[in-house]
Amino acid sequence: LPNTAELQSRKEAADRESARWADRLHKAERDAAAAEDALQAAEAARSAAKAVHGEAAAAASALNAEHRSLNEEVARGESEAAEPLIDAVTVESGYEAAFAGAFGMAARADLASASAEARWLERAGAEGGDALPPLPGGVSALACHVEGPARIAARLGMTGVIEGAPGPDRLSALAPGQSLVDREGATWRWDGLHTPANRESGAARRLRTRSRLREVEAALTDAKRYVESAEANSARTDMAAGQAQAALREAR
Repeated sequence: LPNTAELQSRKEAADRESARWADRLHKAERDAAAAEDALQAAEAARSAAKAVHGEAAAAASALNAEHRSLNEEVARGESEAAEPLIDAVTVESGYEAAFAGAFGMAARADLASASAEARWLERAGAEGGDALPPLPGGVSALACHVEGPARIAARLGMTGVIEGAPGPDRLSALAPGQSLVDREGATWRWDGLHTPANRESGAARRLRTRSRLREVEAALTDAKRYVESAEANSARTDMAAGQAQAALREAR
């Protein structure tokens, strides 16, 4: 007769081995499921990263195209002057027409050439400052919105920026040499001369173009950094997806 104890021992060993393989199978199944989940997450992250990189690259491309167009427009509008005033000033966005209206043809006058027909001369006291008579109450100077060479400081300080047409009291308060300008470019001079607004004057258009060019150049610098960052992130998600695929193959 078979040895019952031996049979029981062999059965128990077989059961233990079966249990061990069952545990391994369950673990493999769990590992495979986890690997599958990890792969799905990695693939989703990679897809999102590629989408972000594509959008960033498209935005940078659009900015590059606008930058080229603006540069071409600036080049077409270049003055015969060696160094025209209009190209030596930085005007706050929204005040381009005011500057163009206040300066008129003087915006095209030369800063560099001694032989130019119209030029801005260096002179003592050109900076104005405390020597200038105060503008009427409540009126800010155009100088608050324009950065430019010292030789136009007096002109900027003698020009006030207003909203809407000034009343008789404000006009009568202007000192000799002072004027008022609105953001559309209409001007009122101390001696009674009034000129209407011309937002589409060549000077105003050029100033707006140059203002937009500065904005685009700043945005383009940021866009390039963002594209580089998005590209690096896309590469990292590609690597992570590859690792997840390898882990899934191993788990299976």
